[in-house]
Amino acid sequence: MFKYNKIMKEIDDILGKVCDNTVEKIINLNKDINGNIKGKEEEFNHQLSSEITLHLIDEIEKSLNGKKINGVKFRVKSYKKREENLTGADLIGILEINYNGQKISKAYLAQGKIADIKKRKSNKSQYIYCYNQDILRQTNNMLNITSDSFFFLYTKKGIIVVPSLGVKLSNKNSIKSSDHYYFNFGDFYKNFFKCFIGDHKIAPFFNKPSELIEYIEEVGYNKAIYIQANVSQKD
Repeated sequence: MFKYNKIMKEIDDILGKVCDNTVEKIINLNKDINGNIKGKEEEFNHQLSSEITLHLIDEIEKSLNGKKINGVKFRVKSYKKREENLTGADLIGILEINYNGQKISKAYLAQGKIADIKKRKSNKSQYIYCYNQDILRQTNNMLNITSDSFFFLYTKKGIIVVPSLGVKLSNKNSIKSSDHYYFNFGDFYKNFFKCFIGDHKIAPFFNKPSELIEYIEEVGYNKAIYIQANVSQKD
């Protein structure tokens, strides 16, 4: 079985930098003079989450598309459903791996949320916290499609990824990092490439971009990031 050990560090470095730079840039642009995020209304946070998601998938495409790492050639494309007002932060991530004449395709679902970094009064340690009245509804919607579904929590220090199954078990419209297992964004994608994450049943093969656009609209999602990894025969 092909192993990606040679490229995991570079994938982690590339996606880690993309994640940190994108989230920090967008959040800083939306801070007031006191350093707080402007506004705390639900609608504003939906819009900010959507903006971060859009920039994130654009930057992944720019950083990875056409790149060759130790015999693995990447083709990346981001897609957005055209709407007048994008207020959702929903995302489908798709990975297609071509190796030794074999092809697999798999995907995950995600919802992006703005989260705060808080300090405990007792020992001043930090944790990440997010509240949104739609969390449980979105959890159930994603789990109705696949168990490979997650929340991307956007903070000024990057992104952590929390599985929807854990959120479902907590039965709360809030997510607290100390209550859940989670990955940072780079580790999440490393496990996606290693095939620990991803549902092949929700990732049919695509022959042209229009087919992928039709598919993401069919499952009711606004955004997609499609990564194709073509492994050289000699590797």
